Amino acid sequence: MKDSLQALLKLAELDKVIDQISDDKTEIPRAIRELEQSINSLESNASELRSELEQNEASKKEYAAFIKEKNEWIEKRNVDSKQLTTNKEYQASLKEVSVANKEIQDKESLIAELTKQIDDITSQLSKAEDENSSTIEELKSNITEFQGKLSKIDDVHAADQAKRKELLDAISNSSILKLYERIHGRIVPAMSKTENGACGECGTRVLPQALNQLQVGNSLLSCYHCKRILYWEEEVIIEN
Repeated sequence: MKDSLQALLKLAELDKVIDQISDDKTEIPRAIRELEQSINSLESNASELRSELEQNEASKKEYAAFIKEKNEWIEKRNVDSKQLTTNKEYQASLKEVSVANKEIQDKESLIAELTKQIDDITSQLSKAEDENSSTIEELKSNITEFQGKLSKIDDVHAADQAKRKELLDAISNSSILKLYERIHGRIVPAMSKTENGACGECGTRVLPQALNQLQVGNSLLSCYHCKRILYWEEEVIIEN
């Protein structure tokens, strides 16, 4: 019985590795996608800031061109006003110049506001680019690491499956093997070490009589609650 338990325990240890690999084959691609999404999000935020900055700078340039054009018009209009012969024409000219000056003031206010916004966005963008640079570099490094693991995972999985077949072939007691496989198909790990008189996996107390049987090592017992195969650590030693 001890030999069977030792063989099952080796199988259980290997199955934990195989099950983890199976999980990794699903989790690693998901982790890579999440890292890529994080990079895209960081780059997108910086891109939005750049776009906003470009729009504000374009608007500021447009307003500055408008002011230049209006000032040139006012200067010309003032010269032309000296040639006017009637008071009505002169007053109309003054009104046009006043309207133009008001338009210039409005645009200057907009430029002042845009200048502040441009300074704020420039500061945000500079900070974002500095922080993003190191963060994105770290994220890309993590992606490379995950991709490296993923590229080897199938070969590792195949090798472990071959080892598992060898262990299965070495277990002659088919009833014990069927019991193990049935438990393993439902819960992982399929075996549990008794610790302080309880199942090491679920914590359910093991009856004293069952503990004695485990110590003797002449029978195969399962946890009353989780149904894992129990073993007494001192009686089962895995050989390397």
